[in-house]
Amino acid sequence: MTTSNRFFSLRDIGIFFYLVPFRMAASVLPIGAIRFFGLLMGHVYSALAYRRKRRIQQRLRTAFENSAANDKIVALSRRCLLNAVACHVDALILNRIGTQALLANGKVSGLEHFNNALLKGKGVLLVTGHFTGIKMVSRYLHESGYPHFGMVKRHADDPGASWIENRYLSSYWSKVIDGREHEPVFVDDKDIGLTIMKRLRENGIVIVSLDVPFSQHLLTRPFLGSEQAFPVGFLRIVYATGAAVVPMVGIGNSSAFHIWFEEAVNFREAARKDEFVTKNIDTLVKILESQILKEPSHWLLI
Repeated sequence: MTTSNRFFSLRDIGIFFYLVPFRMAASVLPIGAIRFFGLLMGHVYSALAYRRKRRIQQRLRTAFENSAANDKIVALSRRCLLNAVACHVDALILNRIGTQALLANGKVSGLEHFNNALLKGKGVLLVTGHFTGIKMVSRYLHESGYPHFGMVKRHADDPGASWIENRYLSSYWSKVIDGREHEPVFVDDKDIGLTIMKRLRENGIVIVSLDVPFSQHLLTRPFLGSEQAFPVGFLRIVYATGAAVVPMVGIGNSSAFHIWFEEAVNFREAARKDEFVTKNIDTLVKILESQILKEPSHWLLI
């Protein structure tokens, strides 16, 4: 049951256009033409989305504690919209680009941190946010011999979206975009915890998005000048399995991207599971916050 009180919104038209006619065109038109059209759409969207830009600018001012110049804030808000459109357009052409051509356009840093974590043999949780290069990360890992899974929400419940978007468009998006190459794992399945633990005990890899409250276990923490609820169920799994947690960021798209892995988190010990979660969630939130402040225009949830 969604909390939206709108049956329909103009946003639904844009989503439908993206998921049906534009997606069909992206499957046959030259990749260069799709990128050009996406750039054009980004500039049009940036010029017309006044309220969206104002919200982004306010969020940026709060995040930077009003220390950034207004010209910088305005430029960043415009770049946020351009990068968001480019990211969604790129998702439609990514599977058309060959592995060698794709990897030649990217830079990967800190891979030794990731490999060292895998050597411990207890699985690795790659903790990240919704940055523009998240699909590039998934493609890179699979093409480089690192099978993994991420998680999506089966049933949307966005109070800012219409009933149509929550009921139909979001689930269709997950099916044709998020689950295009690999069967998605749904975070709201009852056995999701067991699924994650099974993969970790096989020394597998799981991607966790820290910036969305997709969990039965949440804790609210200060974040970018306000407060936000964070999922902490995965930390309960870390306590039970001893899996390593490696912070990761991916920015850019198939024409140019950068992925970097940070050192595995050195967790504070605790005698009980809840105490372990409480002691360590702040460390992860601060890491995510620093990643966003470093690349604010590439964070899709700004």
